[in-house]
Amino acid sequence: EKEARLYPLKAFLGFCHRKGLLPKDLRKFILVPRREHKVLKRLPSEEEMIRLLETPEENTSIGIRDRALLEVAYSGLRASELLNLTTQDVGLEENRIFIRQGKGDKDRVVPMTSAARYWLSRWLRRRQEFLPKKDSDRLFLTKRGHSLTRRHFAKLLEHYVRQVQLPVALSPHDLRRTTATHLAAHGAPIRLIQALLGHESLKVTTKYVRLSDEHIRTEYDRTHPSSKRVRHLVPIV
Repeated sequence: EKEARLYPLKAFLGFCHRKGLLPKDLRKFILVPRREHKVLKRLPSEEEMIRLLETPEENTSIGIRDRALLEVAYSGLRASELLNLTTQDVGLEENRIFIRQGKGDKDRVVPMTSAARYWLSRWLRRRQEFLPKKDSDRLFLTKRGHSLTRRHFAKLLEHYVRQVQLPVALSPHDLRRTTATHLAAHGAPIRLIQALLGHESLKVTTKYVRLSDEHIRTEYDRTHPSSKRVRHLVPIV
């Protein structure tokens, strides 16, 4: 960006002025335009997310695969982590998913929701139908037994978003942000969300969480000491 190039120049001019190489401080003549704040993309509400998860057909192999895929995606995995899962990475008895060499080549364990566990168990019973010619340990497969790609996942997601008529467009990464936001809305500690998402920096995790004004107001009133202290007072008009 052009703005980023101006900061080193201003720092250099300030250095020259302090060292006496310039009689005047020329930094004030360099105007750095303000960065425009990006409009945050709207994420689906909990009700909208449930509608999306329940859209795939429950009695077809493709529908069961897609339902399991969406349920696991709603656990907070990156798209690459989700699509690289193998059958050995799923622990139905332990209710956990093992992420091997996620971002930064780090392993981690992600808890499995009861819904994800149920649909994964159904998918694993149907998965053999997708292996007509060759064997593969990849968890989610195409009809021909190939590994699902990110592009395939994005198109699949777009299809169900249109089918359920959601007022928002969703990318695979949006599902991850949605998970973080919904967890925070239900009181999950930010450190727990950080561990679940596999973030090294807490600052990155906070960018994922987008709470509504109504939720912030409710939690503020619930937790702020002064809110409890003056509940009996009547506002002066």
